[in-house]
Amino acid sequence: MATGHHTIHASGRPVPSTVAVVGDGAVGLCAVLAAHRAGVERVLLLGHHERRLEIGRNFGATDLVVARGPEAHDQIIDITGGVGADLVVEAVGEQDAITTAAAVCAPGGVVSMVGGPHGELDLFGCFLRNVTLTGGLAPVRRYLPESTLPLPDIDRGYRAVLDRRATKVLVTA
Repeated sequence: MATGHHTIHASGRPVPSTVAVVGDGAVGLCAVLAAHRAGVERVLLLGHHERRLEIGRNFGATDLVVARGPEAHDQIIDITGGVGADLVVEAVGEQDAITTAAAVCAPGGVVSMVGGPHGELDLFGCFLRNVTLTGGLAPVRRYLPESTLPLPDIDRGYRAVLDRRATKVLVTA
């Protein structure tokens, strides 16, 4: 889930209005859930597994795209009114997914790559369209609420976890 969350927030920009998630695996589905939780208006999920796409719909995907390659690109451009997605999550890592992610990103948009890339990206094409590239391994600890308290205040630490204001509490001597 932290990697899915990272894909939506890694750019440091305000929440986009349109997100396209390339890949219906665990990270892609968590990205859909994170986009929905962040208040993204339109979440497009690209995938090929009927059951996973159904889960994606339940997680907040507003549009499902089962096409691949240029056909997927055309569908997404059509769905977004000819613009492309403000943020594209590349959650597969294979060449077709990387190519699709770059192709469907709106000019000035962001491609968040977390699929462990095993391919090449058209950097010059991204440059010409002012597309920002981000992603990488999720800094999971960054997204976990944390509390640091001295030993005499340990009861406050337990209370913070119990009240779900903290996930972990570091107690110092």
